[in-house]
Amino acid sequence: MLSKSFDINTASLPPFESGTHSLLLEISPAAVSVIFWNKEKNAPEAVEVFAGSFNNAADWELITQQSTLLGLRQLETDVIHAFENMLPIPLHVYTPEQGKAQLELFFGAKPGMHTSADLLPINEMVLAWQMPQDLHAAIASYFQVYRVKHVGSCLLKNAVEAGKTVGKIVVYGSQCWMSLWGNGSLLIIKSVAISQADDLSWHLLNTCKQFGLEPNEVSWEIGGMAEESSPLWTAVTRFFDPVRAMASPVELPAEIPAHYFAHLYQYML
Repeated sequence: MLSKSFDINTASLPPFESGTHSLLLEISPAAVSVIFWNKEKNAPEAVEVFAGSFNNAADWELITQQSTLLGLRQLETDVIHAFENMLPIPLHVYTPEQGKAQLELFFGAKPGMHTSADLLPINEMVLAWQMPQDLHAAIASYFQVYRVKHVGSCLLKNAVEAGKTVGKIVVYGSQCWMSLWGNGSLLIIKSVAISQADDLSWHLLNTCKQFGLEPNEVSWEIGGMAEESSPLWTAVTRFFDPVRAMASPVELPAEIPAHYFAHLYQYML
């Protein structure tokens, strides 16, 4: 069951025309965020966040009944999915059939799944990913103008400079997405489940060990729904240094924590 966890400025939206504003929607199995985006200023003006299990068309119907911003369905909309089934595949070997086969081999064949793919200019790569078919159909039919990507495209939009080892983490309650770059090359991108604060630290330590890295060799950036005073953040800083909040590339209303959606703002610019 989804419920609204916070609401910023949706009760006092400024006058606008459809050409000046758009919606930015991020969907994960553990949270849904809706952002009212000013295209002229390249900045958010209102935000809603819903927390809870989100997996099917019935959940989508429920959230459209609760959301103020989703009532603006006539606006151009970018939808970012953060579902677990995602794999990077080299562009030169990718076909839609190959992408679907690789996903089913890695995650298991599941009935009722929609397969899509994002083309990434960096490293000539494709992100193949899946989401529930009924949810895909419900969202696609809801909006008039609709574009869709996976959150991996946000994390991998900009390559990391050679000579740097950088990790990026986006937190969605009980789920996290993480990417790790080493010497200008992508080492790994994956989703991890967390049930307690130390789980994320364990995953990060294990990933460092996998690639022969010492914890202090990686500069980690954290975005998403994690407070710097939270047990999760504290657990990460116990093992890693430096750790910092993702920087926002846009000016924000004071009520919106900068790192909550920094990965999405980078995608929009």
